[in-house]
This record gives sequence, structure tokens and C-alpha cells, in this order.
Amino acid sequence: MTVVERDDQLAELDEWLASDATRVVVLEGPLGSGKTSLMRVFARRATAAGQHRLFATCASAEQAVPFGVVSQLLHDHTLPRRIRDCAAAVLGSGDQRAAAVLAGVVEEFATAAPLLFCVDDQRYADPESLRWLTRVVDRAPVRLITTERTDDRPLSGFALQSQVRRMTVPLLTARGVAALSDERRALELLAATGGNPMLLQALLQGEDVFGRAVVASLRSSGETAVLVAGAAAVFDSTDTPEVLGSIAGVAAGSVLMSLERMGLLVDGRFRHPAARSAVLAHLSVGERDVLHGRTAALLHERGAAAGEVAAHLAHVLDPPAWAGEVYSAASREALADNQVVRAVEFLKPALELPGRSALVLDAWQLNPLVAAPHLASVEPEDLASSVRVIGHLLWFGRVDEARVAVAALPDSVRGAVQLWLAAAYPGSVVPDNRDFFAPEPLASMAALSGALLAGAVAEVPMLAERVLTAVGTDVTWGVEPVLLALQGLVFADRLDEATAWCTRLVAHTRLPVWHAVLKAVVAEIACRRGDFAAAVRHAEAALGALPLRAWGVVAGCRWGVGAGADQDRRLTRGVASAGGGGAVGIPVLGELPVRARAVPVGVRPGPGGARRLHAVRRADAVVVARPAGVVGWRRGGGVGAAG
Repeated sequence: MTVVERDDQLAELDEWLASDATRVVVLEGPLGSGKTSLMRVFARRATAAGQHRLFATCASAEQAVPFGVVSQLLHDHTLPRRIRDCAAAVLGSGDQRAAAVLAGVVEEFATAAPLLFCVDDQRYADPESLRWLTRVVDRAPVRLITTERTDDRPLSGFALQSQVRRMTVPLLTARGVAALSDERRALELLAATGGNPMLLQALLQGEDVFGRAVVASLRSSGETAVLVAGAAAVFDSTDTPEVLGSIAGVAAGSVLMSLERMGLLVDGRFRHPAARSAVLAHLSVGERDVLHGRTAALLHERGAAAGEVAAHLAHVLDPPAWAGEVYSAASREALADNQVVRAVEFLKPALELPGRSALVLDAWQLNPLVAAPHLASVEPEDLASSVRVIGHLLWFGRVDEARVAVAALPDSVRGAVQLWLAAAYPGSVVPDNRDFFAPEPLASMAALSGALLAGAVAEVPMLAERVLTAVGTDVTWGVEPVLLALQGLVFADRLDEATAWCTRLVAHTRLPVWHAVLKAVVAEIACRRGDFAAAVRHAEAALGALPLRAWGVVAGCRWGVGAGADQDRRLTRGVASAGGGGAVGIPVLGELPVRARAVPVGVRPGPGGARRLHAVRRADAVVVARPAGVVGWRRGGGVGAAG
């Protein structure tokens, strides 16, 4: 057994053994500081000096067993049989008369062979053994050395403090850490363990071993230590003991100080991430629920960033009423930092909360797949949200649900919405040709739709500009009106205006769905201009912003400019049918020359109503197949339709 930086303590123990000043030494220090190792090294030296050493290790499970420690000490095979038999007689009995007899026998033996009792972790010693040791030490040439943690209660049973000599066993310095490890990593390991020999040895064996050692040390320190460490792991920020105590639900001051003396924490935070991870993993679901809930409430009251609060709410089984608001704000914060995936993750748990209608529509702007399962439960608050829900349902080909939602609209606006849907999602609804009175921008959307359906190409640019000006980047109405207006400009061959609008809109929004759709439109414009390399590049950007399945029946916008055999394999997963025999999708390519290995893909009805993407070759051109039933404006200008 190797101990380092303990020369001073060993010299002091040697001096104690040679003097008669005191009979008891207590080695005190934080958990894992090496007290037991030091005691064992000294015991070997004491044996060489003529002492008869006897060991006992205390355990909490045996603290209620009378004379349990005494029995351990005196069952040593080197002791006479008479002593061992007497010790067996008192174990667990609490018989004071038998204990007195045993004391007398031991005192008699000690006069001929001085005894050194070594008791490890005396905090768990049973009271009967401590009283017995006090008597024997007072009356016979017996020495007692014991260990206790810095924050333990003082060794009891001795009338005068002068009878007990206390020695501190400190944590290691950088030099000591270097002696037990790699000198080049000494400072790093010192920072990670605080110089605690037990934690150091565990970390040198790997983070898994280190994590288990941390958890074991906390469990041996008691339930309060586990709770405080759990609070520190969950909160993971420097703050006052009172704050950690409020999270843990206990008085944390003394326990926090103990964990810092041990080298596990510094300023209330774990020194090493593996220690924090191990503590978090050790917590039960119920404990995590409580600790994260208290932390979220505390941070919310302090006005912390929504993302910080939401990270804790995600672990709470029964979120508070304000959780939805926090999740929504956290998603916006993440999106502002260009963290789209994180923004979506914040909204996912919010969609399971009551009153989540607005959040479903927010989620759709980030990833339609996340919002799709919740669309039917949305309770629109106004006309804009009603129109958005209908459009989002049709985006995924849910025609029957969309028709029910259209039927529920007020008579005054239903005709306008039907007209818009007939142009945006052909075959989904049939306008009933009623008169309508719709507010802006719905009125402009309906007017543009009517012009497109009637083939009034000359009117389309002005009406498209009106829609784009009215809606702009106002997410209240969603991206579908903007998309229809841009398609109208492309249909009317106003490619420069469409490009300018795409550039302007991309610069003013971070929403992934908007970026994806705008990139797809730019790809189509590039194809119209014969710039196929740019078309493929923009199409890939559209897919990068939004996965294939999230495009629903609108996949044709992006896939009309697909390229390469690898893409062809990826695209043959099928696209949802709009139902009702209609062709729903965004107009894509008519004909384009084959360039290098580019293989544009089209759409044909597949088995079971699904539409599968495929390539159709013809000598020097590739033709995009047009499903039957495409309305006139989608056939114009050499533009096909894809679903």
C-alpha cells in the first residue's frame, strides 16, 4: 500500500506511540482523503515496534448490533481462545456483566502484550463498543486509533478532550497527485478531483469507475448528501447554499461544505462532468422530476432565459401552467440563434400540453412532421389560423379533414378560401361560386387564385405582388399564400420579380419551412433559365432545410429538379396522395435537356393511390409525367405538375 504526502502524519503517529500523553488518536479528513490507508501503514509500523494490532471496520448496517465492533476486534486468530470466546458471548447480547468480564480479560492480556485497536469509520460504531473501548483504554496499556470524517460528530465516551489527539489528513497537492499519476496531467487531475486520493485512483481507471466511486461515496454519506448532490447536478450553476437547499428540499449548507472539502464540488458545481453525469443517472425518475421542477420554477421566477428553463421542464412529469409559454419562447430563442433542431425539440413536449393550438402552428413552421399529428386538435383563434390549419392538412393530403374544416368556416369567407385552395391544392375542393366578402390578405389570395384558374396571365403579376406585399413575412398566414404568389409570378414568366421576392423573404426569416419552400422556388426558376447546376444546388438546399417526408404532397416542388441515381433511390419512398383523384403539388419542370448525369424525376400514380417518383428518359430530354386532372394554369407555359 502506497501513501504519498503523509510523512508528517506518520512521524506524528510514531511520536504518539512512543509517548504516554494520550491513548487515543483520531485521523480526521474528508471522505476519500486516505485516512484508512494511513492507519494501515501506521499499524504495520506499530507492529514492528511491538504492538499487537487489531482491526475493525464499522458499517451503518451493524450500528444497532451491541458490541459489534468489539467482536470484530477480538475475533482475531492471534488472540488467546479465552478472549475470543468471551467476545462471542457478548456479541449482540448487550450483557454488561459479560462485557465487564471481557474487559478484565483483555486488560490482563494487554499488560503482557500492548494492544493497538484500529477502528475505521467510527461514526458507525455501536454505542456499547465505544463505552467498552473507553473503559479498556483508561485502565490498560491499550492504544486506540480511529478514523472519522471532518464533519462527523467528535469521538464520544472520553471525559476529557485531552484524552484524544486529533490529526488532520488533508487532500493531495499537485505534487502528490503527480506522484500517483502522470506528472504531465497532474494539474488537470488535481482540478478534476480536488486532490482526493480515492477519486483520483478511480478516475485513473476510467470515467465509468470514477462515476461509480462518486455515487458510492455519496450513498455512504447519507440521503441528504445524495439529495444535495442531485440538486447541484441538476442546477449546475454557482449559487448560495440556500438556493441549492431549496432545490434539494433540505438544509444544504453543511452538506455542501462537506462535498466541497471532499473535492467533489467547487463553488457548488461538480469539478468533473463525469461525476455530474453519474449523479444524474443515479437519480430516480421521481427525484429528477422534483429537482428539475424546483429548478425550473426558481429560474422562471428569476427571469432566466427561456431555453434554460425549458431544459429543466422537459424532465418534469406534470409541467406547470406556464410551461407552454416557456417552451414557445425557448423555441424562438433557439431559432434566433440558428439552432433549428433545438427549436423543434423545445416545441415537442409543448405539443402535449393543454391549450397548445398556437404552438402546433409554430411547430409547423419549423418541421411539419412534428405538428402533423396535432393538427386535428387545433382550435383556431381567428380566420388566419383557420386558413393555416386547412392548408397544413392539405399539405399532407388530408383532404377529408380539410373539407370538414372548410365547411365550418363562416359563409362570408368560405368562397374565398375554396377559391384559394382550388388553385393552391388542385382537386382538394370545388369552389361553390358563392359571393364572398373576405378581409385582406384573403381577398387578394382569392383574386390571385381566380386569375390563375381562369388563365388570366396578364392579371397574375399584379395580384401576386399584392399578396406578397400584404403577407410578406407575416407568419400569421403561413407560407402557402406566399408560395402561391411566387408560383403565379413564375407562371407568368416574371422570373426576375419572383427571384427578387425570394431573396428578400429569405433574408427576413429564419423559419425552416419558409427557407425550404423559397429555395425550391428558386430552383424551379433556375431550371426555367436553363441553369441546371444552380437548380440542383438550390434543390439540395431545400432538402437540407426540410426532410423529404416533411414536404408531404408538395414534394414535387423540390423533386422536379432532383439529380443523380442516389437521389432517385432516396425518392422512391412514395409521396402521399391528395385523394379524390386530384393532382396536388407545386408545378415543376416540363422538359429539360439531359445534362451530364443529371436525372430529373417526375411523378406518376402508383399502386394503392401512392405517387412514386421516377425518371422518364427520351433520347436527349427527360419529360416529367403530368397526372390527369391538373388544372389549366398548372399546364401553362410549359409547366408540368408533380404530386
